[in-house]
Amino acid sequence: MTSTVSAVPTRVQDVWNPPGPSRKEVALGAAGAIAGHAASLVAVGRLRQTYATFMPPAEGDDLGKLGDPGWFGPESVIWRVHADPAMTVGGAAAVTMQGLHPRAFAGFADHTDFDSDPNGRLVRTANVLYAITYGDDAQAWNGVRHTNRAHKPVKGTMADGRTYDAREPELAMWVHITTFAAIAAAYRRFGGQRLSDADLDRYIADTAVIGRAFNLKDAPASWAEMSDMIASYRKLLCIDERSARGMSYFRDPYGVPPAIQHSLRLLWPGTLVCMPPLPRRLLMQPEPSTRDIATVRALIRGIAGVVGEPDQLVRARKRIGA
Repeated sequence: MTSTVSAVPTRVQDVWNPPGPSRKEVALGAAGAIAGHAASLVAVGRLRQTYATFMPPAEGDDLGKLGDPGWFGPESVIWRVHADPAMTVGGAAAVTMQGLHPRAFAGFADHTDFDSDPNGRLVRTANVLYAITYGDDAQAWNGVRHTNRAHKPVKGTMADGRTYDAREPELAMWVHITTFAAIAAAYRRFGGQRLSDADLDRYIADTAVIGRAFNLKDAPASWAEMSDMIASYRKLLCIDERSARGMSYFRDPYGVPPAIQHSLRLLWPGTLVCMPPLPRRLLMQPEPSTRDIATVRALIRGIAGVVGEPDQLVRARKRIGA
């Protein structure tokens, strides 16, 4: 099964090369990291809760097959990128972009409990991604099979008569590319280490392994291919009342304590800058200020200073004796 999306001419303003942080953002991010290390117990709890809203602890106690590094291993870029709390912003940007494809969003809205339990839905998705990234070979394939089973019944007909099926190549590829492009952009802007152009390509090549496991044989293997693939969806994207309502969660989150709501609202400007030009134009949101983005970086680096490495990465290192 391969993608059937036909390429369309890419306009200059749709070419996307996600930037790194400005000097001001780096300075405030460093201050945030220091504050995270020195935070009071109250602040630590708040930062941990903010992170756990999207990034779950490991389930169970199975390390997997001893010595098995899984699909990637400790020298891979994907291990580094997915260990960073910038994933919080990247995940929000990914779901927001996915909502701009009406048929993709219809499946998400009709067949998930996002409306009633948005945090639970996001945490379950993150658990699968962590299993594929850090698990041994069997755990990674179990993550793929779990996702395929969950997607099998996700099909239906929209009010305008159009149909959707989560396993359809056009829709599956859109979910794939938005997920990993947004995470890459988030790490490049808010991550703890510099992500060079070469490492950006290495990360996308890692994600192509995941795409091929889901039968997306045309999954982009470099950033240039990723940017071109995103641009090829330009004529398929729009925003309507239903998708706008669903995406409003990231601007005004619900179902979490008030202190966590405030933290997540502060992350919204970061969500915007982790998307390419067209989705940002469709959302009609004001351009975030340097101060807003610096605040996001300070919060992300503060979280990093408190929570440390994900449980799944710690287990993977134990499994291979690293």
